[in-house]
Amino acid sequence: MEKRFLLIAFFSFCFLGAGAQVDPYALGLRLTAGSYSGTLISYQHGFDLETRFQLDVGWGFTSGRDRLLFSGIFQKAYPIVERWGWFGGGGAVIGFVSNNSATNNSNTLYLGPSAMAGLEYRFDVPLRLTLDIQPVLNLIPELKLEFGIGFGARYAFGH
Repeated sequence: MEKRFLLIAFFSFCFLGAGAQVDPYALGLRLTAGSYSGTLISYQHGFDLETRFQLDVGWGFTSGRDRLLFSGIFQKAYPIVERWGWFGGGGAVIGFVSNNSATNNSNTLYLGPSAMAGLEYRFDVPLRLTLDIQPVLNLIPELKLEFGIGFGARYAFGH
């Protein structure tokens, strides 16, 4: 009985300690491909040991189109093993697209809810790498489901 209690206490302690996945602050870049392709400046603000807010501000350029994107996602982080973790959450995306082609010179606002889920690797130094997927359900200007895949590198500070 005592061995079982110690074993349960040990694993509970390990998982509770491993839950401290969230840094107070992290700043870096997130490169995306898919419906929202481009480069984003990514800032994370930790609220507690598992909850954080991620704000991404980015831009993307394709033939005849320029895009400015703002994304805000509340996330929960969970440990997998040692330096690996996964995260998931939801929020919203707002984007502005400028069409500068010879046949279409217009500006469009995009707005909708978003989700994000991914994997995170934490180095011994304050560097964090992430790989994520971010579906967005645009409500404005039309109902449309879009996806993006992102790779992020952030410097964590404020320990």
